[in-house]
Amino acid sequence: MAVESSSTQQKRPAASRLGIAFLAGGVLMLALVGAFFGYQAYIDVRYDDLVITAPLTLPTDQELFAPFSTAVAIIDQPSSSTNDAPTLASLYPGTEITPQFWANPFWAEDVDDASITAGFLPLSAVSLPATGLGPATFVRIPIIGLEIGTLELRALPFGDGLKYEAPPFELGIIPSQPNPGEIGNTWLFGHLESPVRGEGSVFRDLPKVYDFLRQGQRVYVIVDSADGSFLYQATEFRIMPKEDIYFWSSEGRTATLVASWPRFKYDERVVVTTVLVGVKLKDSADVSTSVS
Repeated sequence: MAVESSSTQQKRPAASRLGIAFLAGGVLMLALVGAFFGYQAYIDVRYDDLVITAPLTLPTDQELFAPFSTAVAIIDQPSSSTNDAPTLASLYPGTEITPQFWANPFWAEDVDDASITAGFLPLSAVSLPATGLGPATFVRIPIIGLEIGTLELRALPFGDGLKYEAPPFELGIIPSQPNPGEIGNTWLFGHLESPVRGEGSVFRDLPKVYDFLRQGQRVYVIVDSADGSFLYQATEFRIMPKEDIYFWSSEGRTATLVASWPRFKYDERVVVTTVLVGVKLKDSADVSTSVS
């Protein structure tokens, strides 16, 4: 009868542990691959409509930027009651707060249309020049809680052309493109996230515009410059292959916001189109107003 040596007996447990480690690693790898493809499938279904458009409601001189209201289901309450306890309808008044903000009703006060648009004049009351205004210095998107400064992007050689990279912790602006308030398209670039380089994620909530526009909520973007503040309203959410992005122009006064998409892949771009609807000028701005 053959007797195994002690060294052979010691090798078997080690080999078993190594096999278990390889098996566990394989299972983990399959789980990660499955999770990745599951996430991609979710994104494809979640954003099956690659283009969401929203109607642009221009304000009038008599009723500047009237607060937005949505159609809601109203629960009938008894005309009189001896019970003074608050009702569900009173705690979550749908006629005052849209469903997106029910989890945090106080946030709705900060993003109320009337408070956002206060002090802005409609374009019909202001005579803006076609060109000659200053570049963007600060951008606010109240509905997603974004307040961020801007940085002029440098053109870097890339293949046969030039490449612009989104700046860390700020929004990038293109010096050769129209400035806020001017005729044409103002471009704003930001990181969705930057897990490797650690350059921030200023546009991490930009994809939420998809839901807001789908649900009929107005989305305002305020762009500040040395000449004043310019109020843009989002009219379109689009997901595009990165190869299809180019500096398209506009015959109107528009601004386009761009971020990489989706997470973990970044081979597409979230593109939000906005149109200028209001202006709040500084005294030094060389423009004329004609409020009737």
